[in-house]
Amino acid sequence: MRKLLILLLVCLSASLTSAQVPVQITVNPNPAGAQPNPNSPDAACFAGTFMVGQHIGQSNDISPDTIFLCFGDSLLMDHNGDEMYMDPNPATPPGIAYVFYECPPTATGDDVAVLADPCLWPGSVNPGFWATTGPASGDHWFFNTGGILNSTVFCNMNPCLVTFAPMTITDYPNRELEAGCVDVNTNATISVVYLKTIEADAIVTDFDGDDCKGKFRLRHGYPGWDLTGTYTVSIFLASDPSVKGLIYTPPASIRHTTNVIFSVPQAGTYTVVVEDGKSCGLTFQVNMGACDASSNVQIAMPNLIAQPGSQVCIPVTVENFAGITGASFSLSWDPTALAYTGVQNPHPEIEPFSQAGNLNENEAALGFLGFTYSDFLDPLALPFRTVLSCSRCASPFLHRLAPAPPWTSAVFPRSLRWMRPADYSRPLVPLPASFAWN
Repeated sequence: MRKLLILLLVCLSASLTSAQVPVQITVNPNPAGAQPNPNSPDAACFAGTFMVGQHIGQSNDISPDTIFLCFGDSLLMDHNGDEMYMDPNPATPPGIAYVFYECPPTATGDDVAVLADPCLWPGSVNPGFWATTGPASGDHWFFNTGGILNSTVFCNMNPCLVTFAPMTITDYPNRELEAGCVDVNTNATISVVYLKTIEADAIVTDFDGDDCKGKFRLRHGYPGWDLTGTYTVSIFLASDPSVKGLIYTPPASIRHTTNVIFSVPQAGTYTVVVEDGKSCGLTFQVNMGACDASSNVQIAMPNLIAQPGSQVCIPVTVENFAGITGASFSLSWDPTALAYTGVQNPHPEIEPFSQAGNLNENEAALGFLGFTYSDFLDPLALPFRTVLSCSRCASPFLHRLAPAPPWTSAVFPRSLRWMRPADYSRPLVPLPASFAWN
């Protein structure tokens, strides 16, 4: 029985230390004893300074002045121990707390001035204010585990920003501010943004009438705070991470509450990895076991071997390219190894072909080439396996960059959209090409 009781106490202690619970600091108008005038040269109180200490969690932005805490993160405010007190009652030990503000504080000097600061976070008893809990030394942990986020006084279940500043509390055990000298270090404020956990909902595994296409909607994290923020998303087969899903939603459009549309090249369970701009992450799985990829459009390029510095014609081959009214895709490659020089020999069925009308070469120097085609009056149907065009690449830098032969690069096809007369899009199965330079 005793062993069980000790275990329960240990668990209770651990749970209490893993949550940030604000407390209300009240004012004791009748302190025992008297103290010197705060403005006299032999008297001073100072809340001191602090450093950002140990961080546990995901966030990659924990530098002042504004810190972002992913849901589940914790961060230590490590006080430097340079505080000074003018304590009117030595029987009540003083300490340092971090006070909640809606904006950077400006008032300091005594209890009257501090209580009149318009930036004090509202909702506390009057007179009083909200502050953090922790040791009197001022070494306080900040947690984003739901207490602040879910409180109707603070974030009210939305991401929110709280500004903190250290303050001298002259009766720390009783959470009381005694009349007299009180210091808020207005030069040592810090703002903390409490972010909600990233969530994925509205998951569909048979989207747009196709069992190899799906969608999901992302919420919260940093884009839930900054609505211009975006998520990065990757999808791969759980049993073979080299098998990738294709994401149709443009990266700049993957924002809070946006639908992410994707396709997969084969049946199976796929892992989805999401990260926001502050490294807050989410990983979940989507069951695409019903996918029948036999009708998916395929785009492929062969594996080639070439000499360094030579020019190579890379045939772009498509399959299941039937009844296509519109298509757009891009090719990407390592621009430090391969340099794009142009496109030649387009298939007669996609004539008239022009650089301005069918290609986007704006980022070719960065390793991206876009292709587009549309003909809604006469849908395109090519034989089972057809060379769509032949693009040319060179590698003038290889002799400086390759550590040792043979060296391998790759060209990856990526899809934006393939359209058929019924105005729905078909998934694409990309087959990357590998180039060995020997």
